Amino acid sequence: MTIKNNPGLKEFLVRLGTTVVAVVLVMYLAKVWFIDQRLAVLSLQRPVSEQVDTSLKAKEEALKPVVKVKEKEIKPVSIPQPPATKVISWKDAAKHYGEHTTVEGTIVQAAISKTGKVCFLNFDPDWKHTFTAVIFSKHFNKFPANLTDYYQGTKVRVTGYIKEYRGKGGKYPPKPEIIVEDPSQIEIVKGKATGPPVTFAPTAQAPTVAAPAAGVAPISSITQASVGQKATLKGTITLVRVFKEAKGRTLKISDGTGTIDVLIWKKLYEQIPQRASLNPGTSLQVSGKIKSYQDKFQIEPGNSSDIQIAAKPVYKKIDTDGDGVPDTFILKGEAKKSPISPSTPEPKIPSNLLKATCTRIADGDTITVALSDGSIKKVRLVGIDTPECWRKEGGRWVSDPEPGGKEASDFTEKEVLGKTVYLDVDDEEPADHYGRTLALVYTNLSDAKKGPRYSLNAKLLQKGLAKVLFIPPSEFDPYSWE
Repeated sequence: MTIKNNPGLKEFLVRLGTTVVAVVLVMYLAKVWFIDQRLAVLSLQRPVSEQVDTSLKAKEEALKPVVKVKEKEIKPVSIPQPPATKVISWKDAAKHYGEHTTVEGTIVQAAISKTGKVCFLNFDPDWKHTFTAVIFSKHFNKFPANLTDYYQGTKVRVTGYIKEYRGKGGKYPPKPEIIVEDPSQIEIVKGKATGPPVTFAPTAQAPTVAAPAAGVAPISSITQASVGQKATLKGTITLVRVFKEAKGRTLKISDGTGTIDVLIWKKLYEQIPQRASLNPGTSLQVSGKIKSYQDKFQIEPGNSSDIQIAAKPVYKKIDTDGDGVPDTFILKGEAKKSPISPSTPEPKIPSNLLKATCTRIADGDTITVALSDGSIKKVRLVGIDTPECWRKEGGRWVSDPEPGGKEASDFTEKEVLGKTVYLDVDDEEPADHYGRTLALVYTNLSDAKKGPRYSLNAKLLQKGLAKVLFIPPSEFDPYSWE
C-alpha cells in the first residue's frame, strides 16, 4: 500500500511535519528572545572571575594583554547664573512673574506675623493685593535684631525671583512677592536704617545674639534680641492699666518712652502681698523673662519678688460735669520723681499748651491723660472722628470695633500711650457735652511749633484712619489738615 493509495496517511504526515517545524521554530525564538538575554544579564551580575564565555573569540580576547586606557578628564560644569537684573517699580511686579529682577519702592509697613514665623516688608497700605518682600523666621538671625524698625520707611531695592502668592489652598487673590533669604538681597537706596550696619559673607556663620543687660531702660530699647532673656525694668515705671482675666492679671506699664505688658498668672498673683495696691498710677519695678506675642513684647515675672511696688496712690474722685459720675481723679501720695539733671533742662512749654502723660486709650479719638498737677482728664481729639471700638450692652461696655476702629485705636496707642503729650485746648469750645476736653494732641514740642497739621488729630486724618468732624464754634479748621 502506497501513500498515493492512502489519502489519510498522507494528510497525517503533512500535519506531523507542520507541527514539528512549528515546535522547532518556537524553541529557537524562545532561546534567542528569552534564554540568551537572561544568561547575558546573569553573567553581568556575577563577578568577572566567574563569568564563562565558551566562544573561541571570547577565549582569544581573554589571552590578549591588558592595555590601560587613560581616563578622560572631567571638566567642572558651570552653573548658569541668573540673568542680569533690571530695576522695576513695585507697582509693576505682577507683570514679571517668574523673572529674576530688582523691585524698587519705599517700605511703608514692616511687620512680623502673629505667629512670629515670617516678616512682611510691605510697599503699599493695600498689602493684601500688592507686592511684598517676605523673610521667614529661619533667616532672622542673618538680619539686624530690630528687623522691622531697621527697614521701616526706607526706600529699597529687593532682588530675587518674583512668584505668585495665593495663600494656602489658593484662598487669597493672587499677589506678587519675593522670598528674601539674605540681607544682601535688600539694598537701601534712600532713608536711614535704624540700628548698626550689618556686613555679610557667603560662608559667614549666623551672628551670635548677645543677651541684654540685667537692667533694661528705657522700655523702647527692648528688641527681638531680648526675647527669652531675663531682664529687670528699672527707673520710673508707672502702672497704666490693669486687665482682669480668669487666668490672672495683665498690667500695662510705662516709663515714658514706651509701654509693655506684664503677664501675672493667677497662682503668682495670689502670692503678691501688695496686690491690692496694683492700681493705675502705682510706681513699681518689674523683673522677668521677655516674650513676644502678636508683634508686641511682654515680660513674665517668675515669682512674687519680681514685682516691687514703690508707692500706694490715693485717689479723690470729682464730678466736674454734674452728671453724677466722677470723671476727674486727683492723685495724692504720688511717688517721688527723679530730679531732672541740670545738664538737660526741660524746654520751656508755650503758654497755650498743657503737658500731660497719656494713661489710657478708649479708641482712636478719645484718650485719658494725667496732668502735672495730678488730675486725670478725658480728652476728645477735636476736629476728627474715628470708628467706634466699644458698644454698651446692658449695663456694661463690650468690645465691638466698627470697620477701621481697631486700626485707628492701635495707631493712637502706638503714638501716645504711656508717653508725654502736649495739649492745645480749643479756646472756642474747651469741652464737649460729655465733659471731655476738646484739644489738639501733640507728641512733641517740635510738632506743636509747626502747627495743627502736625498734631495726632491731623495724622489720623492724613492716614485715612479718621474723617473730618467740624462742630462750630471751634478754634481749629480740620479741613486744612488733609
